[in-house]
Amino acid sequence: MASHGFVTQGDKLEFRQIILGFIKRIIELTLRVVPKEYKLEFTEAYADSIRSLSDVLLPHYDAEMYEAYATYQKSFSNLEDPKNKTPQSIKVEFLRRTHRELFRELNKLMGRKDYLKAALYSEGDEDDIGVVDIT
Repeated sequence: MASHGFVTQGDKLEFRQIILGFIKRIIELTLRVVPKEYKLEFTEAYADSIRSLSDVLLPHYDAEMYEAYATYQKSFSNLEDPKNKTPQSIKVEFLRRTHRELFRELNKLMGRKDYLKAALYSEGDEDDIGVVDIT
């Protein structure tokens, strides 16, 4: 990729690379230790990152993901309701959990669609790799 984060004509950027970039940044956010006074800003950045990933994947949603996204939207709209008098600390935790669930659903979608298959099998030899279902 070109310097300063710009893509030039000579650069080739695949959809998979874009998605992996989003995932990498989201994971980096989750690994940060954030002082209490910055929890809201951090959580909003985390939520924005996941919503951006969701926007990129939107054209590829299947029925299961549309249902999961509708559940997310309902939960999120309840949180933003002006009549909601929940304390800020509880809202921050709810915001984090709501977006974590959306992130999980997006990962399940990518698994169902095999978007990251080439990235998972870097050598292209799938026969030597065992797949274990951890759910």
